[in-house]
Amino acid sequence: MTREIKIKCAYNSIKSRIPFCPKVAIVIDSDIEDVSDICNIQCVIPYSEIRGFPNSKAHGEFIFGYVKETPVVIMHGRIHYYENNQMSDVVFPIYLMKLMGTKILLITNVARAVNNSFVTDDIMLITDHISKFVPSCLTGENGTSFEQYFSNLNNLYCAELNTIVRNSAGFLEIELKEGIYIQFAGPEYETNAEINMSYILGADAVGINTACEAVASNYSGMYTCGISRILNFHDCMDNRSLSNKKGLVRFKKLIIESVSNMNNVNHK
Repeated sequence: MTREIKIKCAYNSIKSRIPFCPKVAIVIDSDIEDVSDICNIQCVIPYSEIRGFPNSKAHGEFIFGYVKETPVVIMHGRIHYYENNQMSDVVFPIYLMKLMGTKILLITNVARAVNNSFVTDDIMLITDHISKFVPSCLTGENGTSFEQYFSNLNNLYCAELNTIVRNSAGFLEIELKEGIYIQFAGPEYETNAEINMSYILGADAVGINTACEAVASNYSGMYTCGISRILNFHDCMDNRSLSNKKGLVRFKKLIIESVSNMNNVNHK
């Protein structure tokens, strides 16, 4: 069974439960437990209730609702490559949200700082990424209805959406860093040498997801942007809290303001 057929079967198993056509898809880690202050929730579909959905140790769900006036679907919880999944499984939810009708994907994550000027609870707009340390999500049998194998990634992170995020941060008086994200396979944290290597390669933050999701989004025809909640590398090594409450509140406010402004984007 091709990837395309698997995704269509999954979609057909839940399409009668989807309350509307979402314009924006948002990826949010499961560590953000409460998303009710991000959107007005209309419907929740657990991954476990979707036919053929890849297995994951993390319990996730699709949440449908409105961020102000913008209809959204939130992918709450990820499938991780290190959980013995294929990369095609990891990006399965991205393709599924595309079939739901989404035009825009906002990917969020928690990332560890590579740039020495970044500190815990900084917010970074992702301007580009490095993903050559994990397998491509485009390998394998793709079917014919999605774009071609050889996707052009020169403008992967949409300039118009990036401008919206910058303007939203300015309106909220939130300092917004910008930088390049590098994806490793995980699950272990990086060594000091690996962090130094990432810096030499030009990365500003490192994590174990996002880049593959952005590639799948571009491949399926969605417009993509991404923001990272930064965790200082040494805080991570000391097993400190991922962030303080104030930092998480700022992060959620930026998501709300950015997504609500994306409602006016009229891409083809």
